[in-house]
Amino acid sequence: FSPRPNFSLKNTQSFPLTMALARIEKTVLSGEPLTPDSISKYRICAEIANKAVAEIVKLCLPGSDIAQICAFGDQFVHEQLAQVYNHGQVEKGPAFPTCISVNACEGNFSPLASETQFLQAGDVVKINLSVQLDGYISSLGHTHVIPAGLPTEPTRGRQADVVCAAHFAAEAVLKLLVPGTKSSDLTAVVEQIAAEFKCHPVEGTFTCNTKRFVLEGEKVALNRTSMDIEKAPFVVLDNDVFHVDVVLSTGLGRTHEGDFRTTVFQRDVSKTYMLKMAAARTLLTEVSARFPTMPFTLRSFDKRALLGLKECVEHGLLVPFTPKYEKKGEYIAQFRFTALVQQKGTTRLTGHELPFVQSLLKVETPHLQAVLQGKPLEQPSN
Repeated sequence: FSPRPNFSLKNTQSFPLTMALARIEKTVLSGEPLTPDSISKYRICAEIANKAVAEIVKLCLPGSDIAQICAFGDQFVHEQLAQVYNHGQVEKGPAFPTCISVNACEGNFSPLASETQFLQAGDVVKINLSVQLDGYISSLGHTHVIPAGLPTEPTRGRQADVVCAAHFAAEAVLKLLVPGTKSSDLTAVVEQIAAEFKCHPVEGTFTCNTKRFVLEGEKVALNRTSMDIEKAPFVVLDNDVFHVDVVLSTGLGRTHEGDFRTTVFQRDVSKTYMLKMAAARTLLTEVSARFPTMPFTLRSFDKRALLGLKECVEHGLLVPFTPKYEKKGEYIAQFRFTALVQQKGTTRLTGHELPFVQSLLKVETPHLQAVLQGKPLEQPSN
């Protein structure tokens, strides 16, 4: 959601690489095809992500503390991973910390206890997390709507419109995620379905591939055509693994930074700098050992360690995932899931039951209906 630089695993930090980072570098540079073992690990992560979101949804009630829910989500992931692959040294943990982003907030909201917010009836709540086992990552982003009235009555209005739009757009991307599909086709279908519900894709959001130890790969399909963001076109291939991530807004889809502190960061291992503050050096060493390539939350560190945060960020060693916001009064919905592309068919690994909403709008354009029905994409005639 926030700045996502193209990390390189060459010319790494001046601090000695941990053994974990050395293994990651070797894996990423060499690449790795899908195997029964890797697919199994993707599935284990997906099962944990699905369980975590199911438990988090139960906690999303009026008056609930967002910071406590985020902490619960991370702890749940750790506890579930502790039950698998306990023999030998296997990297495992959250690949993206639990974020609970409400209404006009696009994402990346994972507050400290001292800076929390509380949920209210009618909130459109985006739950986002990722799980990794031996570097294989499964992600799940889900939108839940807290009922403002009777639970037996669906949520209507613009909240329902954007939830339905994001759901159908994500489903269309999944249908098109087959070998041979162009990245431009994925962007186009998201934009077109968003328009059916009078919504807009949020700028800078995208679907991308993932690899072992790489949360966001080089294949990036923007949800929205942009003159300011250039991404190389690609074609979906057999054995690709994607994090489909559709983020739509009832507004114009243009977000800005808000007043809340950024708490999610990621180590940029391509950057080097001789830090001056002892606290900064200590923090970077701990980050490199515990979170060498995956995003992390400040909740994972004590206050003394965070004294060096500013210097690390100023020199690009830690990259912030900043919460961004649409115009007040607008709503943003997100559906994110991991999918394996294979010749025999594309498999969606993560997901959760949809919220109870009802929109007066629907997908009416025939070619979009055809996509949602799984029919091959029509190619323009010459």
